[in-house]
Amino acid sequence: MSISVTLLTILSGICLMLWGLRTIKRAVLRGYGSQVQKAISIGTGNRFKAFFSGLIATLFLQSSTATALLASSFVGRGLMGTAAGLAVMIGADMGTALVTQILSFKVGWVGSLLLCVGIIMHLIYDDGSHRRFLARIIIGLGFILTALIIIRDAAAPLATSETLPLILQPLQNEPILAIAIAGILTYLMHSSLSAILLFATLAGSGVLPLDLALMFVVGANVGIAIVPLIAVMRDTPKAVQIPLGNMIMRMITAVLFLIFSPTILSFIESVDIAKDQLLIYSHIGFNLTIALIFIPFVGTLAKLCERISPNLESEKDLQMKPRYLDDKLLSSPSAAMTCATRETLHMAEILQDMLGKTLDAVVKHDDKDIQDIVEKDHVLDNLFAAVKDYLIRLTREELSDNEAAQAMRIMNFATNLEHSGDVIESSLMDIAQKNSKSKDQFSEEGLKELTSIHKKVCKNLALAQSIFLSSDPELAKQLVNYKKGLREAENKSATNHIKRLQQGLPATVATSGIHMDVIRDLRRINTYVTSVAYGVLND
Repeated sequence: MSISVTLLTILSGICLMLWGLRTIKRAVLRGYGSQVQKAISIGTGNRFKAFFSGLIATLFLQSSTATALLASSFVGRGLMGTAAGLAVMIGADMGTALVTQILSFKVGWVGSLLLCVGIIMHLIYDDGSHRRFLARIIIGLGFILTALIIIRDAAAPLATSETLPLILQPLQNEPILAIAIAGILTYLMHSSLSAILLFATLAGSGVLPLDLALMFVVGANVGIAIVPLIAVMRDTPKAVQIPLGNMIMRMITAVLFLIFSPTILSFIESVDIAKDQLLIYSHIGFNLTIALIFIPFVGTLAKLCERISPNLESEKDLQMKPRYLDDKLLSSPSAAMTCATRETLHMAEILQDMLGKTLDAVVKHDDKDIQDIVEKDHVLDNLFAAVKDYLIRLTREELSDNEAAQAMRIMNFATNLEHSGDVIESSLMDIAQKNSKSKDQFSEEGLKELTSIHKKVCKNLALAQSIFLSSDPELAKQLVNYKKGLREAENKSATNHIKRLQQGLPATVATSGIHMDVIRDLRRINTYVTSVAYGVLND
């Protein structure tokens, strides 16, 4: 076999391994994304819980980069502290090192068995069953193990090549260059797991000398830190702090390994173990060193990262941005649905605040309240646009019927919230501004009626949020009945208002148009927010 064919075969093995890792990551995120998200969120406690949550998440995801991006997202959205996020990252690094060890065991027939079992399972459960994701995980593992056999068999003849030592010789004399090349290769592969397994396989086949392979391990550990750092560059400054801290930890550890490389090399050469396993142990040792050195000082490192990448966004800028939408979870529909649901509830909270201040703005001529409500409507519009865009991108993924229905339900509720906000901003606040100039006062009876109807609408909005979250049919029936009660209260208020007009009460005459317009707009808002009940009852 010519060297070009050999290299092409090795490249095909690398591609198959990368595809296997991608298959596993996507299957875990799509099928079990919410559980992974929950595992990482446990890390909001102390540094040790954070470490183990990162380790466990990475054992499932097979990718420390994916865990890093999730942790960065949590920190960027204020759901996790920087110190806890760094501890999660250290655990993720340790997790991917352990996965490397697990996948390095030479059991050739297991890859073939996993492919057979996984493909048969997928054919059986390819009708929308959740088990198809488990089948894809098994197939991904089969791909990885098969790829390692392809690489190992293809690389074996290179051990006797006369040309390869001439190419590798300069790298043995230039460890920094070797680290740089390995780092670039790892970045291009976007997977330290794949890079380490490749280097270990080549070392085990006698292609890579042990000292050069050790530098390649260091380079792979540095190179993989570049991937999440570049991925979050356009994110919030806080989100950058986690991959930045990860890069700092890996660079410091790489320098230490470089300084003590003669001692480390002398030690591992004295151990009577296969070269590929020695390389895996070196990789584990690198990440264990990071854990031992930096776990006690994650707080100090977090402060350093916060200085390098401070959060420069103003409070107003932060309010305009969605809190819970995470683009990195779009490949996991269950987790993405949770994000969209939380952001929609965030919209409902803003509308609740707007609605609560509306009557005071109209009645008390409070220009500050009017301005505050108008600004909050701008926030509501921005959040709605973000939720809509997020759900549109989510529906491009492979969704089950239930997931598609849930996405539509979220979209409908978010749309109705946005419409309600528009009614408050464009109609009720217009009324409030006009009344602020005229300084007209409502009659005592008219004000009581407005207050009663306003309270009913606020109560219905709160109940609508509970129905949106729980899809409880009993609560939905209750809200429909409340809607009928509001209509009766509106009719009664209109009748009483006409009687007061007939009596010629000055306050009633002065505010007649405003009184009926406010009730009309409150009824419109009530119609929007109670529509969520009909969606539940019609299912």
